[in-house]
Amino acid sequence: MTRSTKPHLRRAYHRDSVALERQNDSILSINDESVTWGNLRPRLAGIYKERAEKVAFVRADSELNSRRLHAPLISRTGRPWINVGLLR
Repeated sequence: MTRSTKPHLRRAYHRDSVALERQNDSILSINDESVTWGNLRPRLAGIYKERAEKVAFVRADSELNSRRLHAPLISRTGRPWINVGLLR
C-alpha cells in the first residue's frame, strides 16, 4: 500500500467512505490502497459487496480521464451501480 500524495484527502470524508484518487496514468488509490485501472471494478465490487450505501468520492484531477473512470462504475445494464461525489 502507498500513502496518498495528498495528505488532506483522508480528512475530506468519513472513515467508512471510499475515496478514489489518481496517482499516475496507470494507478489509482482507493483510500490508501493502490489499484490498477484493470482491477478497479473488481476491487470496488469487493468493497461494496456487503454495503447498502454505495458511494465513492473522487478527488478532482485535471488529468483524470472521466470516461475511463466512468466505465468501471456502470453495470452490465448500463446503469451506474455506485453514486459518485467529487472532492476538490
